[in-house]
Amino acid sequence: MEFDLDNPESLLIPKELEREIINNLTDKTLKKIFLHGRALKISDVSFQEDRPIMVKVNNHVRPISKLTLQNDTI
Repeated sequence: MEFDLDNPESLLIPKELEREIINNLTDKTLKKIFLHGRALKISDVSFQEDRPIMVKVNNHVRPISKLTLQNDTI
């Protein structure tokens, strides 16, 4: 898969992974998120309440999820 910083949609995690995050955030789910980030060659990842999952790619901060995280999920 090609990632394009000018096309934010290309950075998003798969919808199935978003469903996993909502239903049950486990170690396996986190590993999948980090593997996605590895493919993007990120330098940072941020999990914050009421925000999507954010990553830093080439000194640009971008969301990789459409969902916003809730405190009980984090």
